[in-house]
Amino acid sequence: MAATYTVGDGKTYSTIQAAVDAIPGDLSGQGVQTVEVYAKAPSNIYPEMVHASAGFTNAGPLDYIHTTAMIDHTGVAGVGIKIYPAFGVFTYCYITGDYGHFEGFECSVNGNNNIGDSYAIYAHGTCKVYNNIVHDLTVTANKWCVGIFLSGNFVHEIYNNIVYDIFGSFRSYAMRADGASDAGDLIYNNTCSNIRCPGAGYGAAIRVDGANVTFKNNYFDYAYGTGGSYEISGANCTHDYNVTSDGDGAGEAHGIGNADPADQFVNPGTDFHLKAGADCIDAGTDLSGTFTTDIDGQTRTGTWDIGADEYFPPGGLNRHCVTDSFFISGGNVSPVTGDFIET
Repeated sequence: MAATYTVGDGKTYSTIQAAVDAIPGDLSGQGVQTVEVYAKAPSNIYPEMVHASAGFTNAGPLDYIHTTAMIDHTGVAGVGIKIYPAFGVFTYCYITGDYGHFEGFECSVNGNNNIGDSYAIYAHGTCKVYNNIVHDLTVTANKWCVGIFLSGNFVHEIYNNIVYDIFGSFRSYAMRADGASDAGDLIYNNTCSNIRCPGAGYGAAIRVDGANVTFKNNYFDYAYGTGGSYEISGANCTHDYNVTSDGDGAGEAHGIGNADPADQFVNPGTDFHLKAGADCIDAGTDLSGTFTTDIDGQTRTGTWDIGADEYFPPGGLNRHCVTDSFFISGGNVSPVTGDFIET
């Protein structure tokens, strides 16, 4: 039967991993197992690596683990629920299981990893990863540094994520899609900025090793080092309607190249909501067959925008915080806490 496991101060579990471990190993017929993660003093930080894949069998479209943050990060780091593990030989924030959903978190690694690989979100199995913020991964060892890693020959749906400040001196990627015979990864409406590889290695905003990968409506900024926005070796890769800070996007039928992040976002490095006049506005394609909202939960309308945020001009949409004494007007949301209604 479907069940809910609550995590946080005053809740049933004090760690996310403890809640995951309480879920039955055989998921067949269990329904959705929801892990709700609430506030944790003093800063809503969970200093752990969460493995929601090992030990689970018979997951399916109706029987899976859904881990969700219960405080809205409003599309800006520092406000919501954070998973910040210390680095180690192999460091990750969260590993999804088959058919798992992972949404609404802020993920980073505490410190500079000079030992081993770092992957903020490790998407394993047929799964969905959406509405997350990944930032500040630094690997100085001769290892991999990847914001979101899509592993194995499965279908991954990766959308409405913001990934920025990825710094690897050997291999550095905002996203990497692996798997020699993927059933077809869908990478839609993500914002990836300031991906750097200043050492002797190389990197890209997105690396595609797997076959049958589709990526659309993304913003990619490979800021420094050997490489570019795209590194594609997988067969049957389809990409269009993307915007890049270098010339890669201009090579697509409906893409845009040489779009500087300073011209796209409210404050690159801290606030990746679109600003008025951005090239990303009305430059995308309708992907409502997969999802219909942006990272703030606002419904995408008309011609879709590029990246995790859908721009609404001031006065076009109001979001009201109903659990705290804040009021937000317009499309660019300031960092506050609480639940929101749209009017």
